[in-house]
Amino acid sequence: MLKLLTSNSRCIIVDSTRRGKSMPDALSKTVPIWTTVMNRVLFPELPWAHELQLPDTVVGHSERSQIEARMDEWVADLRRLRLDMAKLRAKITKPMLMAFITRESEQMVVEQLPLWHTVICCSASRREVGDGDSYVQGAGDDTENWARGLTPEMFWRHHAELLSNLAEEELEEIVDRVVGEERQRCALGAMIEVQPLGSSVPFHIGTENALSDSASLQGLDAIICCGWVIENCVKNEENRRPASLVILQLGCPSGKLGSRMLRDKLPLLKPFLADVFTKTTSPRLLFTCANGRDLSVGVALAFFCMYYDDQGKAALINPPKVIVEANGKIANLIQEPRADIGKSLIRRRLAAIIEAIPWANPSRATLQAVNTLLMDQPE
Repeated sequence: MLKLLTSNSRCIIVDSTRRGKSMPDALSKTVPIWTTVMNRVLFPELPWAHELQLPDTVVGHSERSQIEARMDEWVADLRRLRLDMAKLRAKITKPMLMAFITRESEQMVVEQLPLWHTVICCSASRREVGDGDSYVQGAGDDTENWARGLTPEMFWRHHAELLSNLAEEELEEIVDRVVGEERQRCALGAMIEVQPLGSSVPFHIGTENALSDSASLQGLDAIICCGWVIENCVKNEENRRPASLVILQLGCPSGKLGSRMLRDKLPLLKPFLADVFTKTTSPRLLFTCANGRDLSVGVALAFFCMYYDDQGKAALINPPKVIVEANGKIANLIQEPRADIGKSLIRRRLAAIIEAIPWANPSRATLQAVNTLLMDQPE
């Protein structure tokens, strides 16, 4: 969103809500809290930009006071993530001003302002006489249930065709074709490198399409694939994988079901990595899932938390343990993960991944699976 604001000075966030509410909490509270926190952290020298901006017709005085009382806490939480604030400040040169639009709002023109970037929160719920606001099914949540694989990036590349006057059956056919074509695009399968904390040993996150290009596999030591498609990608003659490359397939589908399954599959990660570390103490790993932004990010986050220190001086937190038999032969070499993992560390590591991959968006269920593995308790 910061990138959009920098290039356009204004952006619109659209959501809908259940019957009886004019605006969802995400627009009336979450987004305004987020923009206020960012304004205070990125522009400490501009106190006039630090006021909490909430829609008075939706948020009452008492609730506003409760939110205000926690603002300093949330500002401190953001600073504890240790993000590169100078880099963020370079992306957005002006503080953010909120504007709120519902079905009851009068027509308005949002001008480009010299001192502000404008964030417009627009409620898309339909107004029915005597029946409150009707929820527009599929306006935001659970896209795996209705979008047929279409992503926002795909939509905007093909929006003219998708928004043409089509029957529902024709639209579904076009969506399926667009998704199929897009999944063949090399750009969609590209691996993104995450360079943690200045370490010399990065890891990679990508979609499963990256596995269809044998050149992408060169230099990797291991692949952790959250789905099942990897063998079809790397076993054919044209895209033969390097002999030394080892693979862990977790077999999780996309969406909420896959996130729930991940809780049972993640324990496979530790013994797999122990085997990888018998070959190299600085492995180059690739984490993949169908969209490259949910399950793969969660598994990479677990690895990032378990094996990297906070300073980046060493690639991995603990040296490998060598188990030697009585005859002097090395029987095994095990890399022990770190044990001092808490919520603060997990948040910082996730923030570092999102800084490298802005579209990374692990679901709550995925993060709960990671927390269960790392702390033996869900967030």
